[in-house]
Amino acid sequence: MTLLHQRASQRTLEFITRLVFGLWLIKLAADALPRLSLLPPAVFDPVGFLGVMPSTLRRLILSGSFLWTVEIATVISLVLVLAKVARTAAALVACAGITLHLGIARSFAGNIGHQDLVLLYAAYWLALCPVADGFARRAHDRRLAAPQPSRPEIPLVGIVATLCCTYAFVGIFRLVQGGCDVFAPETLRFWALRNSYHVVHPTWGLGKLLLESPRLTDVLTWGFPIVTAFEVLAPLCLVSRRFRQLFLLVMVPFHLVSWLVLDLFFWENLALYVLFLDEPWLNRLTRLGHDVVDVRRWGIWKHPVPDPVVEGGAIRADGRIPMRPA
Repeated sequence: MTLLHQRASQRTLEFITRLVFGLWLIKLAADALPRLSLLPPAVFDPVGFLGVMPSTLRRLILSGSFLWTVEIATVISLVLVLAKVARTAAALVACAGITLHLGIARSFAGNIGHQDLVLLYAAYWLALCPVADGFARRAHDRRLAAPQPSRPEIPLVGIVATLCCTYAFVGIFRLVQGGCDVFAPETLRFWALRNSYHVVHPTWGLGKLLLESPRLTDVLTWGFPIVTAFEVLAPLCLVSRRFRQLFLLVMVPFHLVSWLVLDLFFWENLALYVLFLDEPWLNRLTRLGHDVVDVRRWGIWKHPVPDPVVEGGAIRADGRIPMRPA
């Protein structure tokens, strides 16, 4: 078994970086944080790190000027990351702004939206790994004559591991907390009807169909243990290609059915499912370049420019593997 993204390329890392920070730019641009200053302070129930903040600072962060500052600074940082301008510093500022943005917004909602957490962790992986990589390379460069190449596989494997662990933790918690009773037909029917009638404007409201269609209830009831099993075993996606394929076949329909019936849609997780694809498929998907072998075999470019080949601490741009020193 081979670790997923063990031989990831810089092209793949660049694509995932643009995907993650681009999604955050869309999410924050559609969420008007400064409007929260119009709400009464009594509604503010701090969550996370905001709970230990002094009351004087709480009044400051609820002011319209501060919220506008956070909004503008975060959006500018995200744009700089996408434009590859001071990317390392901009990514760190963007992650701090996103965290503060979510903390303030969720303090008015009274809970932490776990649909945002994996995408937030992905942003931190992409922001912190270049910092750690810079420290590591400086330490190696003091002892070695040749510069050491970066490791694009580390943040990609970290993001996939985080995504898989969230599924595993949810599945394990469901089994430990609810036991076998959680798989009873009344469980899904209760949540489907609750979200269809309790929410003022449900997205679909198709959970009401469970009252009229016992067969649909049976299908969901029998599928729930299967989904839970795949959630618990999700970390196997890191090392098993066959399990990754089965995981996608089960979990993609699960998220779509949850959206239609339960009005719960984790589209952020679905967007990160692209990381479950193998490296050759990601290269075809991104269209950000061609491997040297593929270019020469298919003759796509008349004068191809091969990727640098790293071998023995040396970097060559002609596509040839340099000789190892004796």
